[in-house]
Amino acid sequence: VRTAIGMDLRIGQYLHVNSYWNDEAALVITILHRGFGDLLKPLDFAQAAPPMFLWLESLAFVKYGASELVLRALPVLLGMIGLPCFAALAWRLLRPVGAVWAVAWFAMNDRIIPQACEVKQYSSDVLFSTLLFLVAFGGRKPVSDVNRLARVAALASIGVWFSFPSAIVFGGIALALMPAVLRRSGGWRWFGACMALPLISTGLLARIVLSHPRDPYLNEFWSAHFVDLHHPVRWLADALCALADYPF
Repeated sequence: VRTAIGMDLRIGQYLHVNSYWNDEAALVITILHRGFGDLLKPLDFAQAAPPMFLWLESLAFVKYGASELVLRALPVLLGMIGLPCFAALAWRLLRPVGAVWAVAWFAMNDRIIPQACEVKQYSSDVLFSTLLFLVAFGGRKPVSDVNRLARVAALASIGVWFSFPSAIVFGGIALALMPAVLRRSGGWRWFGACMALPLISTGLLARIVLSHPRDPYLNEFWSAHFVDLHHPVRWLADALCALADYPF
């Protein structure tokens, strides 16, 4: 029921056809005026987005035009796919009461819903982050930690092309699984083999995306969110408080 409500809310937001907002319009203009190859270069108006998301949006524009409903179809579809994935993860990891509340909050979150209906990669970020956790920790049958790491590594190798945060989420999952993997015979070899493909994929992505000078405004805008190496403990405490602030 909660998943169905979440889908209804996303479809309702999508069909409302709000005007493009600032960053959304900036990304749309870039998509409309560039070919597939040029979308790998630094984007206009201090925007950034993963290549596969941009290519799929460009393909939708070429096939069906530039209306809000066309260009927002991919984000809302990814947002709707994320709902049952999150529900599966919640029901496999939490007790029934916790799963019910988790799915309800996810389905009716007033930040996730509008951002899932924008020409931005946010719904792709949510989907692939959820899928990585689901593959790593939400399986129906018990599997070895090496098998878990191998599966999530394969998904991350693809996911980084749709969602930049996939690299960060995969890094956290890999650190969580590392002790159990290393305790196995030949653990370092298994761990290195599992890490190779996502590292190669992410390195290739970085090589392509970062091969041209970026808009300095991006660094200026996000600089306050980088780790403060002079006060790392205080920075971590502040970051955790900020992370919990909205749901609280």
